[in-house]
Parts: sequence; C-alpha cells; structure tokens
Amino acid sequence: MKRRDWTFVYSEGHSLIMNESFFKAFTELKNVPGSFNSVLYVNRNGLEVCYTPKEEIERVKEQGAIFFDSNFRDQFRRDIKKCAESFEKFYTEFSAMRLADIEMKKLLDLFNTYVSCLIPMLAHYQVSGGRTFPLLEQRIKEAMSRYFFNADL
Repeated sequence: MKRRDWTFVYSEGHSLIMNESFFKAFTELKNVPGSFNSVLYVNRNGLEVCYTPKEEIERVKEQGAIFFDSNFRDQFRRDIKKCAESFEKFYTEFSAMRLADIEMKKLLDLFNTYVSCLIPMLAHYQVSGGRTFPLLEQRIKEAMSRYFFNADL
C-alpha cells in the first residue's frame, strides 16, 4: 500500500512493551469500538507513530454510533470496571511479592499477566481518543444549538 493511502492517527513516546500492547489493543479486541483492521506502527527510539488507511478512520467513526445504545454503554462501563478490577488485583498481588525471591518462570508469568491486564485497559482507553465520537459529537452540537439558539448548525 502506498503511503498516501494511510493517514496519521497519533504519535507518542512509549516503551516497546507499551508499543506492542497498544498495537494489540487497537487490533485484537474487536468488541471495543475504535479497533482497527489495518494499522501501521513505527517506533524509533521510543517515539511511536501510528497510521491507518483512511477508510479505517471512516469505519471507526461510523462504529461510534454504538454509543447511542444505552445497553451498550452500560455494558461498556461494566467492561471498563472489570478491566480496572483485574489490574487492581494484579497490582495488589504484585505489590506483596518480593521479586528477588521469585524464579524466572514465575517472573515471566507475572509479566504475561501484566500485559494481559494492560491490553484490555488500553483498548478501552483508546476510545477516549475521540476517533469513535464524531457522530455523538454532532448530535450533541445539534441538540445544544436547538436548545440555546433554536437554530440548525
């Protein structure tokens, strides 16, 4: 695919662990609005730059209509709470450990548990980036315009 077919999504500084976790969060959790089917991550010296085809951005914008469904919003909040509870459980258990006494296999298991908690949290966090909100934002602007000015946008 030629570069002109891709559009910039965002750029941040991250470790390689966070880079990989964001990548998985954006592509593997299809039940979270805003996930991409195609994404290009470039990480140079800790600076991560994300691109996706323009049609993906349009699809994600349309996917945001799901937030108008109150049942979905309720489930989304429960999912976020579940992510936070899993992470809190991991943190509580991890904080009580003395790492110097842990065997390598257990350290690897701890790392994998950390990443498995991190990915869903990042997937839900990425929704806050606004890629899924344009339809919701438009409806809010229209409602506010009618309420305050009794006019169209």
